Amino acid sequence: MDKAREQVWIYTQKLADTDYIDNKMVEAIVAEDNVLLAELKAKYADVLEERKGWRVEKKKWMNKVAELEAAEIAKNTAEVNSVVGEGSDDQA
Repeated sequence: MDKAREQVWIYTQKLADTDYIDNKMVEAIVAEDNVLLAELKAKYADVLEERKGWRVEKKKWMNKVAELEAAEIAKNTAEVNSVVGEGSDDQA
């Protein structure tokens, strides 16, 4: 599970490190500056494409973390239920 959480962190950090691009683009949109927006899209085309991939990878790893956590919860629940089940026989 640690590897999956680490991967989520890595992709979260990559996205955070490049959020400034999105911010610049939003500012251009709000200012209705289509020339600047086009320039930003061209200038950061490679990074914008990478960001798409990073979001996909982050989602994949987040799903893996959720899956592993659910399995851990199910395992712990089964262990607790077996202990409780053993104890209830003694009390009867």
